[in-house]
Amino acid sequence: EIGILESKFNRIRCPDAKSEVVLMGGSAGTGKSTLVRELTKRCIVAGNANAIYAYGKFDQYARREPHAAIVDAFTELCRSGVKIQNDTQIDLESKGVLKHIIPDSYAVIGEIAEDEKLIRRTDSSKNRAEALNRFKYALRLFARATASSEQPLLLFLDDLQWANESSVDIITSLVTDPESRNVLFVLAFRDDEMEEQPHLSRGLCNIGGNKNGTAVTKIKIRALDFDSINGLLSELLSTKPENCSPLTDVVQRKTGGNVFFIIQFVIGIHEEGLLS
Repeated sequence: EIGILESKFNRIRCPDAKSEVVLMGGSAGTGKSTLVRELTKRCIVAGNANAIYAYGKFDQYARREPHAAIVDAFTELCRSGVKIQNDTQIDLESKGVLKHIIPDSYAVIGEIAEDEKLIRRTDSSKNRAEALNRFKYALRLFARATASSEQPLLLFLDDLQWANESSVDIITSLVTDPESRNVLFVLAFRDDEMEEQPHLSRGLCNIGGNKNGTAVTKIKIRALDFDSINGLLSELLSTKPENCSPLTDVVQRKTGGNVFFIIQFVIGIHEEGLLS
């Protein structure tokens, strides 16, 4: 899986490369977030100092702020030192929308004091559909204006199973923008909880079947098998794989190959002094 992600990121770094989407499904604790963190180490921290990483995570208990994960991701983008590549791409109205919803955007697009009336109008709009469409359009323009081959963007949105319908709508609009370039969108979700979120299923189908030419790759993160667990324990315990086989058998039975449970189990038996 890491090889797939790495190849996708390297591809969107090319000049005028169309943005791509990775849909990453898997149960809780199977290592989806860990996989993306490893990608950032390989492709951003070590491989491209100018590349930008932005992250947002939906929260089951924060649904009163339904777009918080999207706002968080773009706020992180604004604080990362990202530079506008083409300021003319963002019209005045969209700047007003961005400044109102993502206050930190002023650091990137500059102060627009002359636009206060526009900002108040955006805030007091009674037409939610119109306001949502303006926000979607503004995010598209912002992504277009900041990402380039010299400054590629990895945007990771996690736990989409907690996203409400309007958030899924915004994400679908953003990642299927036919004019988007040099962005790798990674969308992670618990695919065993999809029945409870029919709007997410529809959104993912719309992304996967988009007619805009956006390439979409689907990755299923599964529980680790015996050999993978054995290799992980060998690395964690700094010993040869053959020495780990008895422990691996116990760990597999206790955790079902779930990466999160494996780590917690190993920490637990270490703290109890059961590892020698």
